[in-house]
Amino acid sequence: MNHVDQEVPPLGGAIFDVEGVIAFPDRSALAVGLAALDPALTPEGLHALRHAPDLYPLWQAFSTGSLDADDYWSAVLRAAGLSAEPNEVAAIRDLQSRVTWARLDDGVLALADALRRAGLQTAILSNSAVDYEPQIGRFAHRFDRAHFSHRTGRRKPDPQSYLRLASELALDPAAILFIDDKQRNIEAARIIGMQTCLFRSAEQLRDVLLDLGALPA
Repeated sequence: MNHVDQEVPPLGGAIFDVEGVIAFPDRSALAVGLAALDPALTPEGLHALRHAPDLYPLWQAFSTGSLDADDYWSAVLRAAGLSAEPNEVAAIRDLQSRVTWARLDDGVLALADALRRAGLQTAILSNSAVDYEPQIGRFAHRFDRAHFSHRTGRRKPDPQSYLRLASELALDPAAILFIDDKQRNIEAARIIGMQTCLFRSAEQLRDVLLDLGALPA
């Protein structure tokens, strides 16, 4: 559901999430790569492991740069029943680098480009990891600012991650549209006064931008 207040200031900018908005994983390549490590390891199984209560805090630390990548992936592989030999750790890190943000949504990027042409500022706010660095250069240059949690040390939904980016844009939070596919991140943006769009598709986002007068009809 989109959240657009009745009385809002004109938009001065938009902040985009990456995974699930700008970029998506190549799930077929991920499945093939995991099967090469262990035939029993699937994308769904890996996701469940990484979000389990004992491993999720490690992801939080890894994604803010406070845990080494090899240490993180060694813990994940051991939880999956593998020995976490150096070659296995290297293989899963290479796989993540190649597939995590492999598929870009050209429709979303075109909307970001259109906002800049219309005079609005655009930015990225993403929970991320050092393994994603090879993909960042494919799209980050199309935005005015880009905050990745493994570089900044702050993750969504920490309010300071939003406020620091708004400050860099020199915009009041109320003049920013925050776009994300996760409700918890949307709620955090809403609490600090940002306008929000719970992302579902480029077409839906375009309709929201048109409703806000951010794009010409």
